Amino acid sequence: MVGPLRATAAASYVTTSGSKLMYQGQPIALRGVNFNNEPALACCGGPDINLINANQSDYAQAHSLGVNHLRWGIDYNWYAANRTQFFSVLDQHMAWAAQYQLWVYLVDFIPPGGSSGGFDQSAAKGYCIWSDCATSGANQTLLNNMWQDIATHYANNPTIVAYDVMNEPAPPADSQWHSLATRLYNTLTAADPNHLVIIEAPLSNDLSLFTQTSRVIYSVHHYPGGDNFPTGTPANTPMIVGEFGDVRTSSTAVSFVSSEVSRYNAAGVNWTYFIWREDPVGFGLYVDPAGSFTSPWTAMIGTVQSGWAGNVLPAPVSGTPSPSPSPLPSASPSPTPPPPPPSGGVPTYDHIFQIMMENHSYNEVIGQQYITSLTTKGAVAGNYFAVDHPSLPNYLAVTSGQDPAFATSDCAPGPGCDLAGANLANSLEAAGKTWKSYNESMAAGGAATCRPDGDSLYDVNHNPFMYDTDITNNSARCNSHVVDYSTLAGDLSSAATTPNYVYINPNLQNDMHEGTIAQGDTWLSQNVPALLRSSAFTTQHSLLIVMWDEDDGSQNNQVAFIALGYNVKTAYKSGVLYNHYSWLKTIESSWGLTTMTSNDGTASPMTDLFGTGSAPPLSASATASPKAGDAPIKQPAPVASPPVASAPNAPATPASSPTGQPAASASGAPAPAQNAPSGSGAPSGPNGAGLLLTLVGSLFVTGLGGTLFLGWLRRRA
Repeated sequence: MVGPLRATAAASYVTTSGSKLMYQGQPIALRGVNFNNEPALACCGGPDINLINANQSDYAQAHSLGVNHLRWGIDYNWYAANRTQFFSVLDQHMAWAAQYQLWVYLVDFIPPGGSSGGFDQSAAKGYCIWSDCATSGANQTLLNNMWQDIATHYANNPTIVAYDVMNEPAPPADSQWHSLATRLYNTLTAADPNHLVIIEAPLSNDLSLFTQTSRVIYSVHHYPGGDNFPTGTPANTPMIVGEFGDVRTSSTAVSFVSSEVSRYNAAGVNWTYFIWREDPVGFGLYVDPAGSFTSPWTAMIGTVQSGWAGNVLPAPVSGTPSPSPSPLPSASPSPTPPPPPPSGGVPTYDHIFQIMMENHSYNEVIGQQYITSLTTKGAVAGNYFAVDHPSLPNYLAVTSGQDPAFATSDCAPGPGCDLAGANLANSLEAAGKTWKSYNESMAAGGAATCRPDGDSLYDVNHNPFMYDTDITNNSARCNSHVVDYSTLAGDLSSAATTPNYVYINPNLQNDMHEGTIAQGDTWLSQNVPALLRSSAFTTQHSLLIVMWDEDDGSQNNQVAFIALGYNVKTAYKSGVLYNHYSWLKTIESSWGLTTMTSNDGTASPMTDLFGTGSAPPLSASATASPKAGDAPIKQPAPVASPPVASAPNAPATPASSPTGQPAASASGAPAPAQNAPSGSGAPSGPNGAGLLLTLVGSLFVTGLGGTLFLGWLRRRA
């Protein structure tokens, strides 16, 4: 058993400041995904805690995509059946979350007395939590006591961010939800001084009865046709969209989620996508079983991952225990999980992408619209220098560790203007790595592969692999590795066809050499997202570098260098002195390559860009001198917008009844009181995480500010 995590130093917890969430003194946004453990819930195949459909690999994968928190579903039946097992399993999962730098908020999907898992806890369906059931008071006490026990257990665990007291409450009257939620809020805040409480909007979508403004987050669920914010939300409090999404079979699913993510991020609203994994026609980014990533919903993964970019992650917990073998069986063997993020080193990447831009200083490009957006999503080397002028010496430095005398003439490749021996391509192949040089417009004016000359769009000086005679003297090798940029899209179709090392050379208009800075910024905005959406990034550990070869003489050859991807610090600016040899050494360090010259051999890898970090705002100016330490960048605070007048989310049709409620267990957790007609009125349903969509016609609701028309499409749980 892994016990509850206790920080060995002063722990940091997420707190509130008005409508903002705060962590270590800076505003943050919670942007993550639901692990609702659906097959293990009483509504949907359980109750059986051993059927949880997540294992250690799922936590590692979520971390690699940039997720910063999980909404983690629980069932009272697990607790009532065996309290010891309940905490043992939860502790294991919380340990994995801590290992992969993920916050967690726990949510009760199935309370004592049962629930559909969605907006239905009615006595007419055999459930017993509201006043329509004579024994609901006893079940509310059981729910209160379970939360008190959980809060006491996790009070000092910094991985926990909040407790979501009940999923999709649907009381006969809002006053009943206000009374129960207030009771649970008071119990939790008394038992746990460090964490927040999440109160969901009821079926009416009206929060006007609530007055809590301290240590609280209000929540709403959004699905197509019902994506309004609640009415009556207490002013100056944080909001989280705890569920939103659509099914794979919907032609508008991706566009809906994309627009919602943009809306939430612009409004400073926190959000949790529904859902991590489910059945093949459901909402899941992946398909069951636990630890399987063989059926990714690639388009949706790319959409939500773009929203997760720039997430602030929790700091590693000092003294995090090594998780013991999982007590949870998996339906099929799980792959070996990716290694946890290293501390103080360069990660071992599956893919490294490098885009070389041209001829502008750090100050000239930092501040451009899209380039600046990349700096908030990744790390900037704020004291990075080219090695020489003009272009060619810098390209050769990056790929061979050399600055040969001939290169200062920017000569075309040929006798007297070439290199033999050590080069990056040779090192990669010796280590079993694949590579390609993708050159925009190379095929437009000449050979489609291995082109040794240039024109007004393609500059061979910017394609350093054409200067390595080991490559150019082998036509088969050259033609298969030095190719036109147009072929990259096909190679990105799967991680397996994407080279380990991807070198990208934009044409002279788009790399800022002949075109304007704004034109280059636009090109990046049109091409970088496709890289970040590719399976190399969504299913594996990848790194993207956007860098400049040299400046224009205006800043002592200081140039911009931006890193994005797995385990790269976000919104971070390094003050360490680096140059092109440092970047080459970083590639060599990631893949264990032998250094080529004393230049890269004595250079330091750019290790401070990796791990976690935060920071003072990035400005267009930079100090062109070595710094002793790192200067963090603080992300811009989210701009909050007031909730709009809205209507409730739709009720969900229950898929199955919570049959076979357990009696009091040896652990002492009592069984819930039953509604008199329990079992007779609850609809039966299949085991497993089946999907039921219900279209609940049209509804007129009279509320604050007038009558609202709703068309609802909702899921089962």
